Amino acid sequence: NLNWDESIAIGDSDGDIAILERVERPIAFNPSEGLFEQAKQRGWPIVIERKNIAYRLEKHGTELVLADTTVY
Repeated sequence: NLNWDESIAIGDSDGDIAILERVERPIAFNPSEGLFEQAKQRGWPIVIERKNIAYRLEKHGTELVLADTTVY
């Protein structure tokens, strides 16, 4: 009973854009430059992980803002 509409997809490169377009919750994780630009334009969440902290960016208006951080 799986479907694309209720799915989450995580991608990190331009080649993942087609899959990210199909799901309800796309996430760009440590994205390549091309995916980063597409995620910004489409308002997809962007997660950047560095050492033991993950930063989640979201589009608000025309700006990307820090939406959340997770320390692990």
